[in-house]
Amino acid sequence: MITPRRLKWGVVLASGALFWTAGTAYADKPVTGSHGGDTASVNR
Repeated sequence: MITPRRLKWGVVLASGALFWTAGTAYADKPVTGSHGGDTASVNR
């Protein structure tokens, strides 16, 4: 049985992983010219 507390933590972890993956993928692209990797390391 899934308790509300586990459900809440699951949502928190899932959304956090989603935002982290999206932010990393976005920052790793050369959007800011040749310094795409720099923004990725700053955001982490």
